[in-house]
Formats: sequence, C-alpha cells, structure tokens
Amino acid sequence: MEYQPTCKVCDRGVLTPKKIYRMSVPVVFIGYIFLIPSAVGVLFSVVLLIVSSQPDSSSRLGEGFAIFMGVTSFAGGLLGWLLIMKKRVLKCNVCRATVNAS
Repeated sequence: MEYQPTCKVCDRGVLTPKKIYRMSVPVVFIGYIFLIPSAVGVLFSVVLLIVSSQPDSSSRLGEGFAIFMGVTSFAGGLLGWLLIMKKRVLKCNVCRATVNAS
C-alpha cells in the first residue's frame, strides 16, 4: 500500500497526489484560445508550403508566407501550452490545502 502523509494544516485529512493547472481559470482559458488556432495554423501552413513548393509552381511569396505563418503559429502554440500546463501537488481531502509534490 502506498504511504499517504497526513495534512499538516488540519491534522485530519490525507494528502493525495493530484494534477492541477499552474495558472488561474481565465488564464487557462486564454491558453486554450491561443493553442487551438495555433495548431490549425501550423497544419494550414504545412499544407500551403507543400502546395506552393510544387515544381510547376514558382511562387516564392507563397513559400515565404507559409514559413512565416508556421513560425508565428508555432510560437503562439508554445505560449498557449505554457499557459495550460499542469503541476503535480499533494491535496488534502478535508481542507483542500495543496503542497508541491516535488
């Protein structure tokens, strides 16, 4: 059986491992707003790069735009990912106090 320490705040509860968001709910929501369109933007830029780099197409402007769009979408995705990251904590089942698990 796994050892579960008792809560030092209330001395009644048991600390159980949980994963919670690092940021507040509005910040996590903004992170998802960044992340979802960024993933679509990266996919769209890959398709655009493939189409514009065909041998019969001589569109350097399209390739440049696809690369620019891919890089900016990737940067937006990284920002969104940082905002929605979770951390591992120990949470009391009685008083809901949290302690870092690391």
